[in-house]
Amino acid sequence: MNRVSKFVSSLLIPLALLSPRTASAEATVTLKDAYQPHFKIGTAINRSVATGKGWRRSDEQVKGDIALVQAQFNQVVAEKEMKWMSLHPRAGKDGYDWTAADAFVEFGTKHNMELAGHTLVWHSQTPNWVFEGTFLKKIPVMAIGTQAHLNVSISFEAMDQSLAEMKALGLPIHVTELDVNGALGGQGGSGADVAGNAAATDGGLVAEADKKLTGAYTGIFKAFLKHKDAVKLVTFWGPNDANSWRSRGRPLLFDADGKPKPAFDAVIKLATEDAPKAP
Repeated sequence: MNRVSKFVSSLLIPLALLSPRTASAEATVTLKDAYQPHFKIGTAINRSVATGKGWRRSDEQVKGDIALVQAQFNQVVAEKEMKWMSLHPRAGKDGYDWTAADAFVEFGTKHNMELAGHTLVWHSQTPNWVFEGTFLKKIPVMAIGTQAHLNVSISFEAMDQSLAEMKALGLPIHVTELDVNGALGGQGGSGADVAGNAAATDGGLVAEADKKLTGAYTGIFKAFLKHKDAVKLVTFWGPNDANSWRSRGRPLLFDADGKPKPAFDAVIKLATEDAPKAP
């Protein structure tokens, strides 16, 4: 049985926290440690991070990306390698390709991080054979996943309402693909279409992009903390801007060099203020 098969059968690798490390001199408190009392903090990783081999980034840059992932996050999900298109492109028991997925699982186990599977059923990047018969639906629903590809116009009130409505269903909430688009294009949309999101980050950044990104993430995480009894996991869709599918929209807490933005400081401050008080 290969690594991914073992992972699928057990679903989760037990979590073991790493010793505190920093992505840079400015980041003295990590996301995973700040939010440890509340919920897990994860990130999607691509094949370069999983294998340590640069593709669009140099090997040295990839080393920095890996260090950032290790320092800040305690859970990982594969950006594409666990999607059906990559993992099981052809029907039948001989239609699997475990190569890239094995690298993802090896990365997570090596760094003592919790692993999550991803995208069992989705409208995109799924082979046609999946829809040509009855293979699923007797699969129990164990949690609600919300993608959360948001824009800087998002407010605390909107997030609060969405989370409250999901929580009313009585299931744990997993925020699975969080990012916040700061580009002028796409501010009116929040879909998950790959091509559409690539086009929606055209036109440069909104005015005062860092300030608005900070305000957006502040509202988002205030809502997460308000509903922390239901929110069990928050996963960013990429560790930093260079590894984001919406890279031109600068949507994450770390810039292309892995340095924390003002939004990072705001998110850390919220966790500190909401931390349980010692008796």
